[in-house]
Amino acid sequence: MSQLQGRQKLDPEPEPATGQTLTFQKHSTGKSVYLKLNGELDAHSSDLLRRTMRAEEHDGCHEVVLDLEDLEFIDSTGLSTLIAAASRAQAGGWTISVINARGKVRRVFDLTDMDSMLAYCQKTALQTEY
Repeated sequence: MSQLQGRQKLDPEPEPATGQTLTFQKHSTGKSVYLKLNGELDAHSSDLLRRTMRAEEHDGCHEVVLDLEDLEFIDSTGLSTLIAAASRAQAGGWTISVINARGKVRRVFDLTDMDSMLAYCQKTALQTEY
């Protein structure tokens, strides 16, 4: 038997995950939703946040507050997700606010002028409601 006949086709090993997944804690009060993000908002995780925010929109949410205190990284796909949500909010008459961006995430916000697209504050009175 030749070596080729005895070989099986093996699936390639999955590539190791880079970075950290996105997780969040969600609290709702009335028509407001507070999401505390943890990890990385990137090409691999942005769809989770997009789907979550769209579900809240469909449920009649008037305000989404994103707490980025524990977000360690955001890439262009993550920024695009936030920009798209801000556009939908403006068109739909609801608001999206970002609080507690710090470190590298704050730097990305500063470099891309995200503050002009999203309501942003370092700390907010809304935070105590959740």
